[in-house]
Amino acid sequence: MSTDRDALLDRFRAGLIARIERIDELVDAAPGGAAGGKELKDALGELHTLKGEARMLGLSSLAELAHALETWLGAGGDTEAAVRALDAMRKALKNAIEPEIADAVLEAARFELETPPTPGDSADAEGELVPASTGNGSPTNGAEPHSSSPPATRPSGTEAARPAKSRRYVQVDALAVDDLCERLAELTALYGRLRGRTLGLVRSLPNGARAHTALVEDFARVSALVTDTTTRAWSLRLVPVEPVLRELRRHARSSAAECNKSVTVTLEARGVELERNVLDKLWDSLLHLVQNAIDHGLEEDGERGDKPPIGSLVLSAQAAGPNVVLCVEDDGRGVDPERLRAAAIRAGRGGEVAALSDEEALDLLFLHGFSTRTEVSRTAGRGVGLAVVRRQVEALGGSVRVESTPGRGTRFFLTVPFTVTKERSLIVEVGAGLYAFPARTVRAVLGSHELPPPGNERRPVLRFQNQTLPLVSLGQALHLASDTPDSSAIVVELGGRSFALRVPLIVGDVELIRRPADTLLGGLTGIAATALLDDGRLVLILDVAFLQRALTDTTAPLSPITHARGGPRRRRILIADDSPVVCQLVQEILVSAGYSVEVTNDGTQALAVLREREPDLVLSDLEMPTMGGFELLAEIRKRSQRLPVILLTTRGSVEDRQRATELGANAYLLKTGFKSEALLDLVRRFVPSASPTVRPHAP
Repeated sequence: MSTDRDALLDRFRAGLIARIERIDELVDAAPGGAAGGKELKDALGELHTLKGEARMLGLSSLAELAHALETWLGAGGDTEAAVRALDAMRKALKNAIEPEIADAVLEAARFELETPPTPGDSADAEGELVPASTGNGSPTNGAEPHSSSPPATRPSGTEAARPAKSRRYVQVDALAVDDLCERLAELTALYGRLRGRTLGLVRSLPNGARAHTALVEDFARVSALVTDTTTRAWSLRLVPVEPVLRELRRHARSSAAECNKSVTVTLEARGVELERNVLDKLWDSLLHLVQNAIDHGLEEDGERGDKPPIGSLVLSAQAAGPNVVLCVEDDGRGVDPERLRAAAIRAGRGGEVAALSDEEALDLLFLHGFSTRTEVSRTAGRGVGLAVVRRQVEALGGSVRVESTPGRGTRFFLTVPFTVTKERSLIVEVGAGLYAFPARTVRAVLGSHELPPPGNERRPVLRFQNQTLPLVSLGQALHLASDTPDSSAIVVELGGRSFALRVPLIVGDVELIRRPADTLLGGLTGIAATALLDDGRLVLILDVAFLQRALTDTTAPLSPITHARGGPRRRRILIADDSPVVCQLVQEILVSAGYSVEVTNDGTQALAVLREREPDLVLSDLEMPTMGGFELLAEIRKRSQRLPVILLTTRGSVEDRQRATELGANAYLLKTGFKSEALLDLVRRFVPSASPTVRPHAP
């Protein structure tokens, strides 16, 4: 919630609570409970007013609960459920409560009004609903839902008729579940070290493990128990996808009403679950696709020709091996590949787009700044949204694909891993570090006898399953120092493209519990998360999107980079900054590292230089006269998607970082706490100097 909205809520919080108290008194005083009387009529009026006030303040969950309670009381529902709903409203309006928890409390109360509770259900605490036990005493899945989704699925059908003791619910703060999982991860690692040391000591004793069979068996039982407990705890982080699709359906209907379009929204989730963190990160992408389908896809009423007069939007989710595929499908006007090619040519993206296949032309939709619209609407025309969708999904290790038939509709497929917090990974050793690849990206592991002998070719390749793949040293691609020669290789698929990576040593395939790495570390080194092996060794988990960019740059077609005399060309960097001190400092650092540097004072000058000759990288400030960094970045992305752009600025707000990401910045570096080593490491990631100094990156 924004600061202005927070201040607005603080002003009216007391009034909302006072109105809730009046409703409570009226419901309590109604003759015959909620069955009728003037008190009930007054209570319904107060609820209607409360609903409007909540909507004005942006409290959609509170407004929906007020609406549900209004319906409940109007239908003669019992007062006990009404009182619990009013209590939930009071809790949600507490000053100290987190917005996510407040929404969960309100949604739980609304869910109770929509589905009458079975005896024994409890809703006393704040947080998420998780089953306390099942009939056999085993915990079952439950987790914090999306902020607008029911916290848990209640039993139905024959299950609802079970005695109260067979299935009970308690509310648990989702952060407590996260903390439990983290502690179990630490416990698992500590136990692994203890087990290894103890069994090693036992084996060194006379007769070894045979003389201490009971101890070895106890360790085996504890190992099984630790594994089972960890699995059950992590399952609590899973949430059903369907409630999120229901919330998207509400947004779709609202958007359609604003656009004066009629639409039927169908949900197909089939009980699919995803980890809460993954689903949260997908929300913006899914919402954009839904809005895009309404605004850009579906036709106006009366313009649908021989199709049904009411448009159709299908939101679906299905499990597919280790992944979940979410689909947003409309039966609207579709996307015409010919129109895409024409728009690309108008945007100056080169005449080669005319030779693109229809499938390749559809992929133009995901280019930053690309749009077929000549006018900008509330939800389309800027050419930013779909590029951000792809970037967000690929950051999760997923992929985006689009299918379309002109005149018949469009389908967007978002494929994401079932979980990105706990997953099986292949570990390799490079130099002094252990690095992990998600097992879902690994297609094959190859020994030294399966690799071609070293040659003099500038771009080595590997023949694999009738494909010719670029063969790259992982250490060289990521500038990782290693004294051990590459003796093995792995074939990985990233973003729909396959690569063969040489590595010194393959450690093995294990299941890892990930801990997110610091954002700055990820931006500089490509390390997205860390994990611990059972023996306590640290594993660095590579960011899939970062790795894909590094490998794509490494395997890009060779271009002439030599002077007429045959010497190596110095890579050229363009600086745009109006501070003479910053320009001089950065120029000295880059020149000493072997780069050629050109300095401009603002975005307009930089753009003029760019038009004459494109550099290898642009380093820009944000605040400059005439044209600032954001405007310069937007103009660069109209010309090129491949030219690396690093923003170097004093502005470190979340909003500025988010805008930089949306516009297509490759990196964001703050001048405060500036270090020349960090700048050089970052620049070398995108543009190696003529003779780069290879140094290992700190974990």
